[in-house]
Amino acid sequence: MRLFVIFCLSIQFIFGQVKNDLDNNISVEITTEQEFLFNGNPVELENLAYHISNYISQHSDNEDFDPYVTIIANENTNAETIEKVQNAVKKTSVKILNLQRQVVDRYNDGQEITDEILKQYNTLVKDWDNLPEDLRYYRISDLKFVASVSKNMTFDQRIRNEKLPGFLPIVKAEEVRDDLNQDKLNAWKADENVLIFHKDEQLSEEALKSINLNEFIGYRLKKRIIDEERKIIIELVKHKENSKSISF
Repeated sequence: MRLFVIFCLSIQFIFGQVKNDLDNNISVEITTEQEFLFNGNPVELENLAYHISNYISQHSDNEDFDPYVTIIANENTNAETIEKVQNAVKKTSVKILNLQRQVVDRYNDGQEITDEILKQYNTLVKDWDNLPEDLRYYRISDLKFVASVSKNMTFDQRIRNEKLPGFLPIVKAEEVRDDLNQDKLNAWKADENVLIFHKDEQLSEEALKSINLNEFIGYRLKKRIIDEERKIIIELVKHKENSKSISF
């Protein structure tokens, strides 16, 4: 009997933990450009912020409630629609925002390239192509996805689908700029939207205090989306490093 009680309490604890996780995750699914689901229920885009805020308010007495929003997009969802949903979420008190592209998240390098995968590939390439240069920011997962899909397409698929634009950093690396100086470094350090890297590793404040700029020939300026926030990545390049290498 004692073992049975312990077993029941364990099951109750496990399911209680799952329930908390599910309650914390507010899902917004984009089914079409005009149709949206909030936690599985149809909503109008203009009312989305209200529904999220109301849901948060209903759980405000729960000290374990720490909400975040996951936006679920399919292969046809364009960047403009995603941004509209993100802007609606940002009107609420939610601090953490995730984007889940179902096709990108399920994709494995080297798998067969299906029509669904090609639709997602074309949507991403068209979105980037239609943006002015100063607004082109990239998610690393999206770059890896289109690079792999492009590599693994059949000859017929290459003919019938979008070509990778020459401006993508997976086609041509961002140029190494040679105007590196202490004033720029100080400005970057003061900007919370700028991250400074060397060899794919972010430099700490302590490392930046003692950095010798004479060791570097310049830097690459990369525009990336990290945790659904637009960030500038400054990648410092040393004299002996391959300044033409392409990285994500």
